[in-house]
Amino acid sequence: MTDNLLKIKVECVTSEKLELSLYSASKNNDSELDFYSVDFLEEQLTDIIKDYEKRLPVCISLSLKPIRFIDSEGVFFWGVDLF
Repeated sequence: MTDNLLKIKVECVTSEKLELSLYSASKNNDSELDFYSVDFLEEQLTDIIKDYEKRLPVCISLSLKPIRFIDSEGVFFWGVDLF
C-alpha cells in the first residue's frame, strides 16, 4: 500500500460549472488512482459536494492531469453515484 498523496482542489465555481482538479503532493508530481486512493478521494469529493450543495451546478468537471495510472477500482469510483 502506498501513501495517498492525491488531493482535490476547487478551481472555479459558477452557476453552470464546478471545476475541480486533482493535484499530487508526491515528489515526482504524479500519482495513481487505485484501490488505495479512492476512499480518500471519495471523502474529499463528498465534502466538496456538501459545501456547494445549495448551489451545485449541473456540470462538474475534474482534471486528472497528475494521474499516471488508473486501475479498475479508480475507473469504477468515477461511475459511482455520490448524490
